[in-house]
Amino acid sequence: MGVRAGQAVLDFGCGSGTYTVPAARLVGEEGRIYALDISTEALDRLEEKVRREGLKNITRIVNEGRRIPLEDNSIDVMLLIDVLQEIDDKDDLFKEAYRILKPSGRVSVYPMHVLAEEDEELKRIREKKLRRLMKQSIGREDEGNDQEPVKPSLDKPVELTDATFLETIANHPNVVVDFWAPWCGPCQMVAPIIEELARQYVGKVLFGKLNVDENPLVAMRYGITSIPTLLFFKNGELIDRVVGAIPKQTLEQKIKRHL
Repeated sequence: MGVRAGQAVLDFGCGSGTYTVPAARLVGEEGRIYALDISTEALDRLEEKVRREGLKNITRIVNEGRRIPLEDNSIDVMLLIDVLQEIDDKDDLFKEAYRILKPSGRVSVYPMHVLAEEDEELKRIREKKLRRLMKQSIGREDEGNDQEPVKPSLDKPVELTDATFLETIANHPNVVVDFWAPWCGPCQMVAPIIEELARQYVGKVLFGKLNVDENPLVAMRYGITSIPTLLFFKNGELIDRVVGAIPKQTLEQKIKRHL
């Protein structure tokens, strides 16, 4: 989940608290969990669990409106666990997520649900808004922190961020990006394959890794709802994607086809 001690966490669509209670243990007494759901019955069941566990760091929120009743820049981690597929207006949700998250905050999305097909107008609106949010994020990171551009011909995967992603895919003709998270078991299976391919295709393909917990804007922009996900870019344009842990041979066939 990417939750650490002392953090403020929003469990959006928490239900009866399957993940709320473990998160509360992780943040400890110095942290705070905001458990938000539209169902008072589910929140009542959560309160029963909270009483049994003796937890004092969970605040319940009943909310049916579009605006999340939390202050700007107040949340370290927003959990969207087994709920994103139920949201009709994801664009408004992502806008609210950006509002309440701290500059270093992140969104944790799980498990493996694929977004339903959206009409072209909604995609256009989301693309425009997320580009603006990413530019704002880059501006914040650039203040007092000049990042060197990624050098070509690397024989190992490059760690990418919301701030470096666009520049990297624009400056290299062939890029494969692995969207992953530390808690993801299948991601650990794919990692050595990516490292091996990076050595094998040095000078031909740049391989990158992007931690979705720490870099939610890029993940949201490309609709990453399942990890590991591999995106293939050619001259800055997305041309293919693979979801899940696949054998090296299958992945290599895709790479050769796009060279």
